[in-house]
Amino acid sequence: MAAVQPSFVLLNDDELAELVDAADSTNTKKQIQFAVHRLEAFAECAGTSLATVQGYGNAELDKFLSRFYGGLRRNNGDLYTKKSMHAIRYGLHRHFQATKDIDICNSDMFKESDKTYKAMMVKLKQSGKGAVKHKKAVSAEDMTKIIDSLDTTTPIGLQNKVFIDVMTYFANRGRENLRSTSISDFDLEVDEQNLRYITRRDTMTKSRRECEDEACSGHMYEIPGSSRCPVRSFLALKEVLNPAEKCMWQRPKAKAPTDGSPWYMNAPLGINTIGNKMREISEKAGCSQVYTNHSLRATTCTVLDEAGFPNRHIMSVTGHRSESSLKHYSRTSDKKKKLMSEALANEMSENAPKPAEPEVQSNENVLEGLDSLLTDSQEQLILSESNFNIQSATSTSSVQHFHFHGPVTFYNK
Repeated sequence: MAAVQPSFVLLNDDELAELVDAADSTNTKKQIQFAVHRLEAFAECAGTSLATVQGYGNAELDKFLSRFYGGLRRNNGDLYTKKSMHAIRYGLHRHFQATKDIDICNSDMFKESDKTYKAMMVKLKQSGKGAVKHKKAVSAEDMTKIIDSLDTTTPIGLQNKVFIDVMTYFANRGRENLRSTSISDFDLEVDEQNLRYITRRDTMTKSRRECEDEACSGHMYEIPGSSRCPVRSFLALKEVLNPAEKCMWQRPKAKAPTDGSPWYMNAPLGINTIGNKMREISEKAGCSQVYTNHSLRATTCTVLDEAGFPNRHIMSVTGHRSESSLKHYSRTSDKKKKLMSEALANEMSENAPKPAEPEVQSNENVLEGLDSLLTDSQEQLILSESNFNIQSATSTSSVQHFHFHGPVTFYNK
């Protein structure tokens, strides 16, 4: 009788450590490394060493971290920004969690350092470094300029058009997974109305590294009859990619070949080239400001938020794990703030119309009005939408329909 082969793999300690280490993203590893480096530099400044600090008990480590947060400065002596302080503290949190199995952020044993850290947040706010600057969404006017500037009959123009579509519809982070993105990561599907759309297969991201029960991805629908249809552009790019190169973002040739050969070289775009792609596109289009790749993700969140979609639905596209992290993108736009300013200015203006005196009605008129309201069988609901949405970035028109099934009654209060 043949021996049964074992169905397990026995990993040694090094292999287990490598498996755990691979679970962290490259940016997280750099963040931890930088935080530990700053703690080591502070320890040397305080006349001790990192090895000594790591050997402290919880109470002594709490006091040392309190001094560290209070005295933390850049190499030029300036205070760090709020975002940088958060990153350093998080890096140390991950470091001590791995090396000493302690939580320096959420433990009652580190109250003193936590108090000092919060005091530093107040100090940063007082000094003007407490605000976190997030990437701005692309304005409707600038998006029009960008789309109009792209010539999809050229290799670089077609690539840039598909790049903007993919980054916007699937809410990709600035540089995340771009170098490893393959055309096979996307699927073409057809819905019940025979409309084609593109979906993206589940990928590992910064906020979603473990296995998830539900994949997060948007749907990039076609716009029939439009030269800016994202599905049409995507399929056109797929046909002219170099099959010898796995990466979807390949180096474009100067001109489109006329002999049917690939439009792109057997080489991926450089890391810096693809990382600065939106910056280059917006500069050439003559936008009001220079945008980054991450601005397209901010555009997705802002447009969907202004269109009235609930956060839980937006999160199903962007991959955010919590609404608190999503709210940084869903900010009041400059256009809305301008309208609010104009509303206040009109109210305070000398020529502002005075409110009309309320009309006094007799009891009989009031009863007639109520009777009319109660006997109305229908009312029309007018739904206004934002002029700019995700599809309008690639189409001249976009209409969203709402359907109500069964009787609907609206009450005036």
